[in-house]
Amino acid sequence: MIVKKYLLVILYLLFLPGLRLLFSAESNEREFTFMDENQKMIKEFTLASFKKNFKEQDVNVYNYVSQKIEIYRAFDLSKILDHVYGRNKWRNSFALVTISTDQYAPFIQKKIYTQLRPYLAFARSDGKEFENKKSFSKGSISLAPYYIIWKSPRSTGNLKKVRDHWPWKINKLFILPNEPKELAATSPNFIAGKKTFLNHCIACHSINGIGGTKGGDVVKLIKTKNLTDEYLEQYILDPRISFPKSKMP
Repeated sequence: MIVKKYLLVILYLLFLPGLRLLFSAESNEREFTFMDENQKMIKEFTLASFKKNFKEQDVNVYNYVSQKIEIYRAFDLSKILDHVYGRNKWRNSFALVTISTDQYAPFIQKKIYTQLRPYLAFARSDGKEFENKKSFSKGSISLAPYYIIWKSPRSTGNLKKVRDHWPWKINKLFILPNEPKELAATSPNFIAGKKTFLNHCIACHSINGIGGTKGGDVVKLIKTKNLTDEYLEQYILDPRISFPKSKMP
């Protein structure tokens, strides 16, 4: 019995380095693709090549859900974007668009990245699982492969609280130099509606093909002619009242 235990210990010690190398290799192969406005690849990185070309650092951020300071291992995304697109091109663009592994696709508008500093996080500094608690989720969700976090001066106020600009599970990013014609609006009511859509809806929904694909295109998703304004308002504010299994928060 004792011999068997010793054999197991010896086997464990022999195979442990190999297992570490295996998991390390899988981690370092996490790919991230940068694309142009036509979503054609410009450059692709793995975690290993990120580490080779950019300095990794600990970044402290405040989680408004858990109300705690969290520390992540991350790269300065501004420097990566300068390297990939050129400093002026991405900073003067209408929006940065991220794409996640589950088709969540937040627009990061210029007003955000001109005031806040973005970091590309790939792990928690405390060694815990790379996951987080979100206000719309009952449990924790995975943040892998990458998570955009923001360092912000106090003067920016509520900008640092905007959940839609902290995208997780992302592996792709492209820039929109100009506002897409599909989002053009002229009347005051349309402009107000567009602002709400960009801030809260476009991460999951698209309009005429512009936006996320997780929740479908709102132009085609639901027939509104026979629905009252009151019903639409209630559905948008809390869709789970009408459809308990809805994934929409």
